[in-house]
Amino acid sequence: MSKAMSLKARIRNIAKQKNISAQVILQNWVKYRKQFAYAEKIEYGQIIAVLKALME
Repeated sequence: MSKAMSLKARIRNIAKQKNISAQVILQNWVKYRKQFAYAEKIEYGQIIAVLKALME
């Protein structure tokens, strides 16, 4: 499984847990990346942690 597919699966799982749309999570991530320039260089595990934090 590629990282992109794995990331999509994780996003769907977070969305199910939080009972929200996966699209909302992705929009929040894009907004986060625009606010913080260093966000483009973070690793996969950190991306998941940030996505979870954004949804709390």
